[in-house]
Amino acid sequence: GVDLAPILAAYGKLQRASANHLDQLVAAGCIDRRLSVLASQIDWLIADPVTQTALTPPEFEELVALAPRLKERCAQVAEYNLPATLLHGDLHLGNITQRNGDYIFFDWTDAAISFPFLDFFLLYQRDKQTEETLRWRDAYLEVWQEYESPARLLEVWELAKPLCALHHSIS
Repeated sequence: GVDLAPILAAYGKLQRASANHLDQLVAAGCIDRRLSVLASQIDWLIADPVTQTALTPPEFEELVALAPRLKERCAQVAEYNLPATLLHGDLHLGNITQRNGDYIFFDWTDAAISFPFLDFFLLYQRDKQTEETLRWRDAYLEVWQEYESPARLLEVWELAKPLCALHHSIS
């Protein structure tokens, strides 16, 4: 298979660089879904008739019950020293190519501004973590070590996992 480590490291570097251009990205039409905004959209998600018809009644009840914890999780993740960045919104190998040794990420139609780790269904939604997927995660997290220690990056990686699903549900 494809080694995602260099791709994810390159993506992390692109995100890190984007943190200095958030105003321009929002002005260009990028959705603002920073963690405070994400938390404020949970009630909207629950009230949306589409959500109510997409979920079974027990799933919907579970979402309603989880809402306070999801809001709390947004606040908890926001306490880490990572900047808001550009999110691709549909990050998969079909939207990545390579030219002259550089990775090119394209199809940014679902782009948003938020917590950097929320793009990672690719890694979060795997049935089990393998040595390979952990190596990929670590290659990505290494990019963020100027902001937080490796231990805190691993901590916030796990804390952000349900917020990845939340962000994509709202999108």
